[in-house]
Amino acid sequence: MPQYSLLPNPPVDNRDWLRGRLLSRSVFSASNQRLEKEVNTYDYYLEDTNVKGYKVEFFLERLDGGASSYFYNGFKYKTGYLHLKESTKTVYNEAPLTNVEVNNKYIYSKVHLQPLAMFQNKSNGDSTATFYTYPKDFMGGNTSITNLIANNILISPIERVTAVKKQNSYFVKEGELNIYRTTGNGLLERKDILETEVPISLASFKFSNRALGVLPTGGASTSYGTDTRYKPAYSFLQYDVSGNPLEIPK
Repeated sequence: MPQYSLLPNPPVDNRDWLRGRLLSRSVFSASNQRLEKEVNTYDYYLEDTNVKGYKVEFFLERLDGGASSYFYNGFKYKTGYLHLKESTKTVYNEAPLTNVEVNNKYIYSKVHLQPLAMFQNKSNGDSTATFYTYPKDFMGGNTSITNLIANNILISPIERVTAVKKQNSYFVKEGELNIYRTTGNGLLERKDILETEVPISLASFKFSNRALGVLPTGGASTSYGTDTRYKPAYSFLQYDVSGNPLEIPK
């Protein structure tokens, strides 16, 4: 039998899904002055699928009906996900010092492929961080979250929290909780809003799937439990047959 290094190479799996994303874009005026520029970078990960293949070659082929000898090279097809890692958009003005630049950086989940956080920095010095949680981000959910997962509704957001950066520290600016019906196809039952009169440091805020002071991008997930400063804002009492809300009292 030939050495392993002489075995035939398996066919290359298809990676076309890594193509076709926008890397950069520029807009110019009629006088060839740059007006806008956008630069994007991407990240991806690969993992094996359950699809296996074998490249088979005969080593000794018997023509008299006897058993032939052969060798093969096994391989697996890869799959993965490509997502936007960072995006910078710049608007140019006649005075260079007045150019406006916005940079967004993203952190994604490998479980549901949705963003867990977006960090935004502007050229005027403003910085914000927005955090998201989804049904599969909990160690144990409540009845409504369990129903979402059972119906494969995995990208309906549970919580969104936005924090602003002040003097090198982030403080919670706003928060929103979505409470879904315990049965059916993921219709909202209530929306809660964070109410506070003073800035809340991230260290003293409890995200719905983490211990106090732990960000959704780090630490271990916990069972569903919310910050006590959330208050009911809207209730969704009735829907039509198409799932559109008919009555939303405040």
